[in-house]
Amino acid sequence: MASDAGDVAVTKALVDAVKAKYGRIDVLFVNAGIAQFAPMGDMTLEQAKAMIDGIAAQVPLGRVGQPEEIAAAALYFASDESAFTTGTELFVDGGFTQI
Repeated sequence: MASDAGDVAVTKALVDAVKAKYGRIDVLFVNAGIAQFAPMGDMTLEQAKAMIDGIAAQVPLGRVGQPEEIAAAALYFASDESAFTTGTELFVDGGFTQI
């Protein structure tokens, strides 16, 4: 969580600096929760499943997100549907940040 807070702080500082110089900036910073992933490095499929199951047990919705769910949230902000949305943090993490 500390690195997430640092990422958000750096992004906000960068936005403020660019906005001060140019007057307007649109930023989409995706800081998603845990999503389904393929095994990495030497990790076996069984190890990846055990890791995902352990994380899912900590998420209020009882599962990890799917990449398509995170992409849908990003697509909303990149679309005209979000034209009147500003200064918003959307948590796509199954409620994990609420605990």
